[in-house]
Amino acid sequence: MRLRLDFGRALETLRASKGLSREEVAGLAGISHSYLSEIERGLKRPSADIVARVARAFGMKGSAFFQYVEELSAPLPEDAPAPRAVQMPLRRGRPLPLFSNDQEAGRTGRPRRRKRVLPEADEGADLVLSELLVLGRRLRPDDRTALLQLARHLLHRA
Repeated sequence: MRLRLDFGRALETLRASKGLSREEVAGLAGISHSYLSEIERGLKRPSADIVARVARAFGMKGSAFFQYVEELSAPLPEDAPAPRAVQMPLRRGRPLPLFSNDQEAGRTGRPRRRKRVLPEADEGADLVLSELLVLGRRLRPDDRTALLQLARHLLHRA
């Protein structure tokens, strides 16, 4: 069963249950009131860092907040289409295509190399890893293999 994670609904429900205003939560999390409002209305999807900051504003760990979001999220119907990246099968014996985020339209030549720095252990990274773990358990074995190939490919590019 796949979930459509509804951060907005979970955030609004938790905020109301604690009797806090948007302004109070935004101030505690260090984000703008308008950004928090957009997250609650489902217009913006928060980054792992923002989720961790909002969780701390409620006095929770990021993982506990994420679990709360999962519990309030609606399951996707079984016949719902898979995300586009999962629908594209890999052909046996073919290497993964190169992906580059720093190539601009019309730019020629080799992409710039960026020095990758490992982030220090923080709650945001833990949140991302826990989400990957939850999602990985729901994947079919062949999709899990494709995901691992992609991750290894991205690591070798660094």
